[in-house]
Amino acid sequence: MIKKRSVILLFVMLILFISACSSESSTGGNLIENKITLSEDKGDTSGNSIVEIIFADNTVDYVLDVVNENVVYCHSDSDSEIHYYLYDMDANLTYDLGSIKNPFIYSGSMTQIGECLYFYMSEVIYSDENSSEELEVTLYEIDTKNKILKSIYTDNVDQTLVYVDEYENGIMAFMGQIQNEIGITYIDYIKINNTTLSEFNRETIISLDYDNSRSIGILLYGFSQFDGYIYTIEATSEKIDSRTLAIRQYDHTGNVLKEINLDNSLVEMLSNERISKFVVLGQYAFVRTFSGSGAIFDISGEVTTTECIGMQELDIAFEKDSTHALFFNRNTGEIWLLDIAKSVLCELQSDHDFLNYILTSDDGNILIVTDIYEYLDYMELPQGRSWFFEDDIIKVS
Repeated sequence: MIKKRSVILLFVMLILFISACSSESSTGGNLIENKITLSEDKGDTSGNSIVEIIFADNTVDYVLDVVNENVVYCHSDSDSEIHYYLYDMDANLTYDLGSIKNPFIYSGSMTQIGECLYFYMSEVIYSDENSSEELEVTLYEIDTKNKILKSIYTDNVDQTLVYVDEYENGIMAFMGQIQNEIGITYIDYIKINNTTLSEFNRETIISLDYDNSRSIGILLYGFSQFDGYIYTIEATSEKIDSRTLAIRQYDHTGNVLKEINLDNSLVEMLSNERISKFVVLGQYAFVRTFSGSGAIFDISGEVTTTECIGMQELDIAFEKDSTHALFFNRNTGEIWLLDIAKSVLCELQSDHDFLNYILTSDDGNILIVTDIYEYLDYMELPQGRSWFFEDDIIKVS
Protein backbone atom coordinates (compact mmCIF):
# COMPACT_ATOMS: atom_id res chain seq x y z
CA MET A 1 0.00 0.00 0.00
CA ILE A 2 1.39 3.35 -1.01
CA LYS A 3 -0.17 6.59 0.03
CA LYS A 4 0.51 10.21 0.60
CA ARG A 5 -0.12 12.31 3.63
CA SER A 6 -0.49 15.88 3.49
CA VAL A 7 -1.76 17.14 6.83
CA ILE A 8 -0.43 20.64 7.68
CA LEU A 9 1.64 20.58 10.87
CA LEU A 10 3.85 23.58 11.57
CA PHE A 11 5.57 23.13 14.90
CA VAL A 12 5.90 26.16 17.10
CA MET A 13 9.67 26.40 16.54
CA LEU A 14 9.31 29.05 13.83
CA ILE A 15 11.86 31.56 15.12
CA LEU A 16 14.71 31.83 12.63
CA PHE A 17 17.42 32.26 15.21
CA ILE A 18 17.16 29.31 17.50
CA SER A 19 19.73 28.24 20.02
CA ALA A 20 20.14 24.72 18.65
CA CYS A 21 23.62 23.76 17.50
CA SER A 22 22.64 20.60 15.66
CA SER A 23 19.78 18.24 14.92
CA GLU A 24 19.96 14.54 15.47
CA SER A 25 17.65 11.60 15.93
CA SER A 26 17.76 8.89 18.55
CA THR A 27 16.89 5.27 17.93
CA GLY A 28 13.82 3.68 19.43
CA GLY A 29 11.85 0.47 19.13
CA ASN A 30 11.45 -0.05 22.86
CA LEU A 31 8.23 -0.94 24.60
CA ILE A 32 7.15 1.76 27.03
CA GLU A 33 4.34 2.19 29.49
CA ASN A 34 1.08 2.27 27.58
CA LYS A 35 -0.93 5.42 28.29
CA ILE A 36 -3.57 4.85 25.63
CA THR A 37 -6.87 3.03 25.90
CA LEU A 38 -9.56 2.11 23.40
CA SER A 39 -13.14 2.71 24.37
CA GLU A 40 -15.84 0.14 23.97
CA ASP A 41 -17.38 0.42 20.53
CA LYS A 42 -19.98 3.12 20.63
CA GLY A 43 -22.36 4.56 18.10
CA ASP A 44 -23.06 8.06 16.95
CA THR A 45 -26.59 9.45 16.59
CA SER A 46 -27.04 7.44 13.40
CA GLY A 47 -25.93 4.16 14.99
CA ASN A 48 -22.50 3.86 13.35
CA SER A 49 -19.75 1.95 15.16
CA ILE A 50 -17.00 4.21 16.50
CA VAL A 51 -13.87 3.39 18.50
CA GLU A 52 -12.48 6.22 20.60
CA ILE A 53 -8.71 6.32 21.10
CA ILE A 54 -8.07 7.88 24.50
CA PHE A 55 -4.63 9.39 25.17
CA ALA A 56 -3.52 10.24 28.69
CA ASP A 57 -3.14 13.97 29.37
CA ASN A 58 -0.06 15.66 27.88
CA THR A 59 1.07 12.62 25.90
CA VAL A 60 0.19 13.57 22.31
CA ASP A 61 0.59 16.71 20.20
CA TYR A 62 -0.31 15.30 16.82
CA VAL A 63 -1.23 11.99 15.20
CA LEU A 64 0.81 11.67 12.03
CA ASP A 65 -0.67 8.55 10.46
CA VAL A 66 -2.44 5.24 10.97
CA VAL A 67 -0.64 2.30 9.30
CA ASN A 68 -2.08 -1.22 9.62
CA GLU A 69 -3.91 -0.09 12.78
CA ASN A 70 -0.67 1.30 14.19
CA VAL A 71 -1.18 4.87 15.36
CA VAL A 72 1.96 6.97 14.81
CA TYR A 73 2.04 10.14 16.89
CA CYS A 74 4.42 12.68 18.36
CA HIS A 75 4.82 14.72 21.52
CA SER A 76 7.26 17.40 22.64
CA ASP A 77 8.09 18.27 26.22
CA SER A 78 10.09 21.31 25.09
CA ASP A 79 11.11 23.23 21.96
CA SER A 80 14.34 21.26 21.72
CA GLU A 81 13.13 17.68 21.12
CA ILE A 82 10.19 15.89 19.51
CA HIS A 83 9.44 12.31 20.56
CA TYR A 84 7.76 9.84 18.20
CA TYR A 85 5.64 6.88 19.29
CA LEU A 86 3.65 3.99 17.82
CA TYR A 87 0.51 2.59 19.41
CA ASP A 88 -0.45 -0.93 18.27
CA MET A 89 -4.26 -0.96 18.48
CA ASP A 90 -4.49 -4.75 18.18
CA ALA A 91 -1.92 -5.58 20.85
CA ASN A 92 -2.65 -2.51 23.01
CA LEU A 93 1.08 -1.73 23.23
CA THR A 94 3.04 1.51 22.84
CA TYR A 95 6.56 1.79 21.43
CA ASP A 96 9.11 4.57 21.63
CA LEU A 97 10.26 5.10 18.02
CA GLY A 98 12.92 7.69 18.78
CA SER A 99 13.24 11.45 18.82
CA ILE A 100 14.49 14.42 16.82
CA LYS A 101 16.55 16.94 18.74
CA ASN A 102 16.49 20.66 17.95
CA PRO A 103 13.80 20.64 15.23
CA PHE A 104 12.95 23.85 13.40
CA ILE A 105 9.97 23.40 11.06
CA TYR A 106 8.04 20.60 9.33
CA SER A 107 5.76 21.11 6.33
CA GLY A 108 3.30 18.40 7.35
CA SER A 109 3.99 16.54 4.11
CA MET A 110 4.54 12.81 4.62
CA THR A 111 4.46 9.86 2.26
CA GLN A 112 4.10 6.13 2.88
CA ILE A 113 5.89 3.32 1.05
CA GLY A 114 5.09 -0.14 2.29
CA GLU A 115 5.13 0.02 6.06
CA CYS A 116 7.47 3.02 6.23
CA LEU A 117 6.70 6.73 6.47
CA TYR A 118 9.02 9.43 5.10
CA PHE A 119 9.22 13.14 5.84
CA TYR A 120 11.71 16.02 5.98
CA MET A 121 12.46 18.12 9.05
CA SER A 122 14.20 21.49 8.70
CA GLU A 123 16.84 22.69 11.13
CA VAL A 124 19.09 25.72 11.55
CA ILE A 125 22.68 24.71 12.18
CA TYR A 126 25.39 27.01 13.56
CA SER A 127 28.43 26.12 11.49
CA ASP A 128 31.22 27.92 13.41
CA GLU A 129 32.09 29.84 16.55
CA ASN A 130 30.75 33.06 15.03
CA SER A 131 27.29 31.55 14.92
CA SER A 132 26.92 31.79 11.15
CA GLU A 133 23.89 29.82 10.11
CA GLU A 134 22.98 27.22 7.55
CA LEU A 135 19.59 25.73 6.85
CA GLU A 136 19.57 21.96 6.69
CA VAL A 137 16.76 19.52 6.00
CA THR A 138 16.94 15.89 7.02
CA LEU A 139 14.97 13.04 5.50
CA TYR A 140 13.56 10.74 8.18
CA GLU A 141 12.07 7.26 7.99
CA ILE A 142 9.55 5.83 10.45
CA ASP A 143 9.59 2.04 10.07
CA THR A 144 6.29 0.88 11.58
CA LYS A 145 7.20 -2.80 11.22
CA ASN A 146 10.50 -2.60 13.08
CA LYS A 147 9.19 0.29 15.18
CA ILE A 148 12.04 2.73 14.77
CA LEU A 149 12.74 6.29 13.61
CA LYS A 150 15.99 6.97 11.78
CA SER A 151 17.59 9.76 9.79
CA ILE A 152 18.50 8.97 6.19
CA TYR A 153 20.52 11.94 4.94
CA THR A 154 20.80 15.72 5.23
CA ASP A 155 20.69 18.42 2.55
CA ASN A 156 21.63 22.11 2.59
CA VAL A 157 18.74 24.03 1.05
CA ASP A 158 17.17 27.48 1.30
CA GLN A 159 13.53 26.38 1.27
CA THR A 160 12.30 25.68 4.78
CA LEU A 161 9.25 23.59 3.85
CA VAL A 162 9.96 20.42 1.88
CA TYR A 163 7.04 18.51 0.31
CA VAL A 164 7.14 14.83 -0.62
CA ASP A 165 5.23 12.26 -2.66
CA GLU A 166 5.87 8.66 -3.66
CA TYR A 167 6.68 7.20 -7.07
CA GLU A 168 7.58 3.57 -7.86
CA ASN A 169 8.97 2.77 -4.41
CA GLY A 170 10.87 6.03 -4.29
CA ILE A 171 10.41 9.50 -2.90
CA MET A 172 9.91 12.74 -4.81
CA ALA A 173 10.88 15.87 -2.90
CA PHE A 174 10.10 19.51 -3.80
CA MET A 175 12.97 21.74 -2.64
CA GLY A 176 14.48 25.16 -3.31
CA GLN A 177 17.87 26.85 -3.31
CA ILE A 178 19.31 30.28 -4.13
CA GLN A 179 22.50 30.59 -6.14
CA ASN A 180 23.61 34.21 -6.45
CA GLU A 181 20.47 35.98 -7.75
CA ILE A 182 18.89 32.82 -9.16
CA GLY A 183 16.18 31.02 -7.23
CA ILE A 184 16.03 27.35 -8.17
CA THR A 185 12.99 25.21 -7.36
CA TYR A 186 13.31 21.55 -8.19
CA ILE A 187 11.99 18.02 -7.67
CA ASP A 188 14.43 15.29 -6.67
CA TYR A 189 13.76 11.58 -6.91
CA ILE A 190 15.30 9.33 -4.24
CA LYS A 191 15.18 5.64 -5.05
CA ILE A 192 14.57 3.02 -2.38
CA ASN A 193 16.33 -0.32 -2.89
CA ASN A 194 15.21 -3.24 -0.75
CA THR A 195 13.38 -0.81 1.57
CA THR A 196 16.66 1.02 2.26
CA LEU A 197 17.27 4.55 1.06
CA SER A 198 20.55 5.40 -0.63
CA GLU A 199 21.59 9.03 -0.74
CA PHE A 200 23.71 8.22 -3.77
CA ASN A 201 20.77 7.03 -5.87
CA ARG A 202 19.21 10.45 -6.42
CA GLU A 203 18.40 12.49 -9.48
CA THR A 204 16.79 15.84 -10.23
CA ILE A 205 13.74 15.36 -12.45
CA ILE A 206 12.49 18.94 -12.78
CA SER A 207 14.47 22.14 -12.19
CA LEU A 208 13.14 25.68 -12.74
CA ASP A 209 15.06 28.98 -12.52
CA TYR A 210 13.88 32.43 -11.43
CA ASP A 211 16.08 35.52 -11.72
CA ASN A 212 15.31 37.57 -8.61
CA SER A 213 17.24 40.62 -9.86
CA ARG A 214 15.05 40.93 -12.96
CA SER A 215 11.87 39.21 -11.65
CA ILE A 216 11.91 36.90 -14.65
CA GLY A 217 11.64 33.12 -14.76
CA ILE A 218 9.57 30.21 -13.45
CA LEU A 219 8.86 29.19 -9.88
CA LEU A 220 7.46 25.87 -8.73
CA TYR A 221 4.55 26.42 -6.31
CA GLY A 222 3.42 22.83 -5.71
CA PHE A 223 3.47 19.29 -7.09
CA SER A 224 1.63 15.99 -6.98
CA GLN A 225 2.26 12.56 -8.46
CA PHE A 226 -0.60 10.49 -9.85
CA ASP A 227 -0.58 7.35 -12.02
CA GLY A 228 3.08 7.76 -12.99
CA TYR A 229 2.81 11.43 -14.00
CA ILE A 230 4.04 14.51 -12.17
CA TYR A 231 1.73 17.51 -11.97
CA THR A 232 3.06 20.93 -10.98
CA ILE A 233 1.63 24.37 -10.38
CA GLU A 234 4.10 26.88 -11.81
CA ALA A 235 4.27 30.67 -11.86
CA THR A 236 5.89 32.20 -14.94
CA SER A 237 7.04 35.83 -14.98
CA GLU A 238 8.24 37.48 -18.18
CA LYS A 239 8.52 40.95 -16.64
CA ILE A 240 8.11 42.73 -13.31
CA ASP A 241 4.58 42.58 -11.85
CA SER A 242 3.54 39.98 -14.41
CA ARG A 243 2.76 36.42 -13.31
CA THR A 244 0.93 33.58 -15.05
CA LEU A 245 -0.10 30.43 -13.20
CA ALA A 246 -0.48 27.10 -14.99
CA ILE A 247 -0.50 23.36 -14.29
CA ARG A 248 2.01 21.25 -16.20
CA GLN A 249 2.03 17.50 -16.58
CA TYR A 250 5.44 15.80 -16.80
CA ASP A 251 6.57 12.26 -17.39
CA HIS A 252 8.95 10.61 -14.94
CA THR A 253 12.01 11.88 -16.83
CA GLY A 254 10.94 15.52 -16.67
CA ASN A 255 9.48 16.02 -20.15
CA VAL A 256 6.48 18.35 -20.35
CA LEU A 257 3.48 16.49 -21.76
CA LYS A 258 0.67 18.97 -21.23
CA GLU A 259 -0.05 22.48 -19.99
CA ILE A 260 -3.36 23.37 -18.37
CA ASN A 261 -4.36 26.99 -17.84
CA LEU A 262 -6.21 28.01 -14.70
CA ASP A 263 -9.80 29.26 -14.90
CA ASN A 264 -10.76 32.67 -13.53
CA SER A 265 -12.03 31.32 -10.19
CA LEU A 266 -8.70 29.65 -9.44
CA VAL A 267 -6.68 32.61 -10.64
CA GLU A 268 -8.65 34.89 -8.35
CA MET A 269 -8.25 32.57 -5.36
CA LEU A 270 -4.50 32.16 -5.90
CA SER A 271 -3.70 35.72 -7.03
CA ASN A 272 -2.36 36.79 -3.64
CA GLU A 273 -1.94 33.42 -1.96
CA ARG A 274 0.78 30.80 -1.66
CA ILE A 275 -0.08 27.12 -1.99
CA SER A 276 0.21 24.81 1.01
CA LYS A 277 -1.25 21.68 -0.58
CA PHE A 278 -1.76 20.40 -4.13
CA VAL A 279 -3.26 16.96 -4.77
CA VAL A 280 -4.20 15.27 -8.05
CA LEU A 281 -7.05 12.71 -7.96
CA GLY A 282 -7.46 11.36 -11.47
CA GLN A 283 -9.28 13.95 -13.55
CA TYR A 284 -9.71 16.16 -10.49
CA ALA A 285 -7.29 18.09 -8.31
CA PHE A 286 -7.41 19.93 -5.01
CA VAL A 287 -5.49 23.02 -3.95
CA ARG A 288 -5.31 24.66 -0.53
CA THR A 289 -3.68 27.96 0.41
CA PHE A 290 -1.90 28.91 3.61
CA SER A 291 -4.90 31.05 4.58
CA GLY A 292 -7.15 27.95 4.47
CA SER A 293 -9.15 28.52 1.28
CA GLY A 294 -9.44 25.52 -1.04
CA ALA A 295 -10.89 24.36 -4.33
CA ILE A 296 -11.68 21.15 -6.20
CA PHE A 297 -11.29 21.43 -9.96
CA ASP A 298 -11.28 19.38 -13.17
CA ILE A 299 -7.91 19.13 -14.97
CA SER A 300 -8.99 16.96 -17.93
CA GLY A 301 -9.22 19.85 -20.40
CA GLU A 302 -6.95 22.62 -21.65
CA VAL A 303 -8.36 24.94 -18.97
CA THR A 304 -9.29 23.92 -15.44
CA THR A 305 -12.94 23.90 -14.38
CA THR A 306 -13.50 24.81 -10.76
CA GLU A 307 -16.22 22.55 -9.35
CA CYS A 308 -16.21 23.38 -5.64
CA ILE A 309 -14.67 26.23 -3.70
CA GLY A 310 -14.40 26.93 0.02
CA MET A 311 -12.99 30.17 1.32
CA GLN A 312 -12.41 29.03 4.92
CA GLU A 313 -10.53 25.97 6.14
CA LEU A 314 -11.33 23.48 3.36
CA ASP A 315 -9.03 20.45 3.49
CA ILE A 316 -8.69 16.90 2.15
CA ALA A 317 -8.09 13.34 3.39
CA PHE A 318 -7.60 10.57 0.83
CA GLU A 319 -5.99 7.32 -0.29
CA LYS A 320 -4.36 7.43 -3.71
CA ASP A 321 -5.66 4.04 -4.76
CA SER A 322 -9.20 4.88 -3.70
CA THR A 323 -12.06 5.99 -5.94
CA HIS A 324 -13.21 8.38 -3.21
CA ALA A 325 -11.78 11.37 -1.38
CA LEU A 326 -12.94 13.16 1.75
CA PHE A 327 -13.16 16.93 2.03
CA PHE A 328 -13.88 18.72 5.28
CA ASN A 329 -14.31 22.15 6.78
CA ARG A 330 -12.27 22.60 9.93
CA ASN A 331 -14.39 25.49 11.18
CA THR A 332 -17.83 23.93 10.80
CA GLY A 333 -17.18 20.18 11.10
CA GLU A 334 -18.83 19.48 7.75
CA ILE A 335 -17.56 16.48 5.73
CA TRP A 336 -18.10 15.69 2.04
CA LEU A 337 -17.35 12.53 0.06
CA LEU A 338 -16.25 12.85 -3.57
CA ASP A 339 -17.02 9.88 -5.83
CA ILE A 340 -14.31 10.50 -8.41
CA ALA A 341 -15.69 8.15 -11.05
CA LYS A 342 -19.25 9.49 -10.84
CA SER A 343 -18.24 13.16 -10.34
CA VAL A 344 -20.60 13.44 -7.38
CA LEU A 345 -19.93 15.33 -4.15
CA CYS A 346 -22.05 14.08 -1.25
CA GLU A 347 -22.44 15.53 2.22
CA LEU A 348 -21.81 13.09 5.07
CA GLN A 349 -23.80 13.56 8.25
CA SER A 350 -21.52 14.41 11.15
CA ASP A 351 -22.09 15.32 14.80
CA HIS A 352 -19.03 17.59 14.94
CA ASP A 353 -19.03 21.37 15.29
CA PHE A 354 -15.36 21.63 14.28
CA LEU A 355 -12.54 19.41 13.05
CA ASN A 356 -8.83 19.62 13.76
CA TYR A 357 -8.02 17.16 10.97
CA ILE A 358 -8.94 13.81 9.43
CA LEU A 359 -6.56 10.95 8.56
CA THR A 360 -7.29 7.97 6.33
CA SER A 361 -5.88 4.52 7.07
CA ASP A 362 -4.95 1.42 5.09
CA ASP A 363 -8.06 -0.48 6.11
CA GLY A 364 -10.56 2.08 4.77
CA ASN A 365 -11.21 3.67 8.15
CA ILE A 366 -10.63 7.27 9.12
CA LEU A 367 -9.41 8.98 12.27
CA ILE A 368 -11.46 12.08 13.05
CA VAL A 369 -9.66 14.43 15.42
CA THR A 370 -11.52 17.10 17.37
CA ASP A 371 -10.96 17.32 21.10
CA ILE A 372 -11.19 13.49 20.98
CA TYR A 373 -9.90 10.83 18.57
CA GLU A 374 -12.55 8.73 16.79
CA TYR A 375 -11.77 5.77 14.52
CA LEU A 376 -14.54 4.64 12.16
CA ASP A 377 -15.52 3.46 8.69
CA TYR A 378 -16.48 6.61 6.78
CA MET A 379 -18.47 4.63 4.19
CA GLU A 380 -20.95 3.81 6.97
CA LEU A 381 -21.70 7.47 7.64
CA PRO A 382 -25.18 8.43 6.43
CA GLN A 383 -25.26 10.63 3.36
CA GLY A 384 -27.14 13.88 2.96
CA ARG A 385 -27.30 16.29 0.05
CA SER A 386 -25.35 15.58 -3.13
CA TRP A 387 -24.22 17.66 -6.10
CA PHE A 388 -23.15 16.75 -9.62
CA PHE A 389 -20.05 18.56 -10.85
CA GLU A 390 -21.75 19.44 -14.12
CA ASP A 391 -23.78 22.09 -12.26
CA ASP A 392 -22.58 25.54 -11.20
CA ILE A 393 -19.64 25.99 -8.85
CA ILE A 394 -20.45 24.59 -5.41
CA LYS A 395 -19.62 26.93 -2.54
CA VAL A 396 -19.24 24.94 0.66
CA SER A 397 -18.12 27.67 3.04
